[in-house]
Amino acid sequence: MSEIIPFRKQAKPQDLVLRFMHSVGHKKDAAFYLNLFTKTKPENFAIIVLEEDILRDDLDAIIFEIRYLMRLPLYPVVLIRSADDVIENLEIDSYFRKAKIAFNILSDSHDNQEKLNFIKDKIKRRELPLLHSSPKVNIVEELTSLAHTLRTGKVLFLRRSGGIVNQETGLPLNLINLQFEKDSLLTTNVINIQDALFLSTCDEIIRSCDHKIHVSIVSPNNLLRELFTVKGAGSLIQLGSKIISDKKIPELDPRSLQKLIENSFEQKTNPSFFQSSFDHIYLEENYMGAALLREHDDMTYLSTFAVGTEARGLGIGRDLWQHITKNHSRLFWRSRPDMFITHWYTKQCDGMHRTKDWTVFWKGLDPEEVSKAISYAIKQKDDF
Repeated sequence: MSEIIPFRKQAKPQDLVLRFMHSVGHKKDAAFYLNLFTKTKPENFAIIVLEEDILRDDLDAIIFEIRYLMRLPLYPVVLIRSADDVIENLEIDSYFRKAKIAFNILSDSHDNQEKLNFIKDKIKRRELPLLHSSPKVNIVEELTSLAHTLRTGKVLFLRRSGGIVNQETGLPLNLINLQFEKDSLLTTNVINIQDALFLSTCDEIIRSCDHKIHVSIVSPNNLLRELFTVKGAGSLIQLGSKIISDKKIPELDPRSLQKLIENSFEQKTNPSFFQSSFDHIYLEENYMGAALLREHDDMTYLSTFAVGTEARGLGIGRDLWQHITKNHSRLFWRSRPDMFITHWYTKQCDGMHRTKDWTVFWKGLDPEEVSKAISYAIKQKDDF
């Protein structure tokens, strides 16, 4: 294993990740997630699962990434699933000490309360909490119980493959929505048998938890990118968002909706915005995403499509889009050329028209309707 180089003592902890992410073009994302993670209880942060093969091959990369997290300070709960002699044979204890990482290991013979007390105590002492269990222990029961005890929403498996791999492209699937995609992935040849079995395990873990949780599969070298960027760097697996339509929204909260829209566009809405009427509203149940639409000449105009930063990383925008396109087959909308989402829109539309101030998109329209759609979209008042 390679020699571990210590951090410079004068480096500010928060600057370590921000500087690293800036070098790869993700400083804004990193600042957002760093703020988000440090607002939660320390034990809620994340569970990282390490199995024997990854310990044998990539322990140096794992420790490098974990050191970054601990300097922030963020303390993941690390679950090692291996035979008893693996920790001794790989000299994991000495390797952590060599990396100047304070740690403590607790065996699986303890109950949940003892584990929770152990984890809280080690984090308070700025030590990395390590849990060790046998690979023969049922992984679904083990992780469900641990996630429930910690009330964490993130479980990360470190694997050399870097995710659930699409056999056609050879690349990890960035996002898997179990509600819409599990069956097709398990019944086709898009992924191999081993990944299909692992996906089924992740599905069981997610559905067995009594709170919302998602599972990520990522390579050890990309742990920070997975945690601190919207796009991620592995495969994010989740049950999917609960999207409710205007007909089922018991009572719209204008303040929460306004906050979502303004955070999404990073601009203040015009006072007249909420005086406008909309024919359709789609809303993520926790106000993490929303779409506002109007009917026009047997077509549907998407007036506002708002998704917060965290929600983008969780695929809520894609969930919203699926509901919109499922229920509105004749759709058009506009976006500023410099907006971050404009490039994504180009992949969703059938056609587009560019002006100096706007790009107008459409999907499912007849050719003779396009000019009317463009004219209507360009004439709409600015929301901000």
